[in-house]
Order: sequence, then structure tokens, then C-alpha cells
Amino acid sequence: RQTALSGVDRRQRMPGNLSHQGGEAGGDMGDDPFAQLRRRRAGIAGGLLLYACVGVASLMLGENYLNYSPLADKAKEGQHIGILIIELGVGITVASVMMTVFFTFAGWRKN
Repeated sequence: RQTALSGVDRRQRMPGNLSHQGGEAGGDMGDDPFAQLRRRRAGIAGGLLLYACVGVASLMLGENYLNYSPLADKAKEGQHIGILIIELGVGITVASVMMTVFFTFAGWRKN
């Protein structure tokens, strides 16, 4: 049976694909959906790892977990660096989770 989309590449009909050129919003460039999911999961894990590494670095420098003071020569500078890195890790994790939730719901279809 012939449909209106029969001649269109399958990747162009994937849910969440916002262009007709095979690209997807967010720079995924038309990869298969599993590669996109792996990248988002890597963002989730990477952000969490960044957060945890700052705490472990504090422990290795002889302070309490997430005490940022030893991260620089001056305690105040260490606090600034630690908070910046923690916020970066949290931001990466939250953004990756939000994109994963969005593309999961965008991929659902009514039967």
C-alpha cells in the first residue's frame, strides 16, 4: 500500500525529528535513535560523575566531602571553583534528563 511518506527516508519520519533533512533539534543530525539516547545517558552520567569527583577531590585533599576550600590556594577561591564545577555537573545532568524525558514522550504514538 502506498502512503504519502513512502518515498521518505525512515529516519526522517522518526518522532522528535523536527526537520525534513534528517536532522533533529539539538544537533543530533539524524543518527539512529539509540545513538541519541546513548549521548543523553552519557550526559546524565557525566554530570553526576563531575559532581562526585569534586567531592572525592575534597576527600583526597583531607577535607570533608564537598568542602571546596582546598581546591585552590585561598579558601574563598576554592569555594568559587567548587560551586562552579558542582553547578556545571548539576546543569548537565538536569538538561540531559529533561531532553531524555522530552524525546521519550515525543516518541509515544496513539494506537
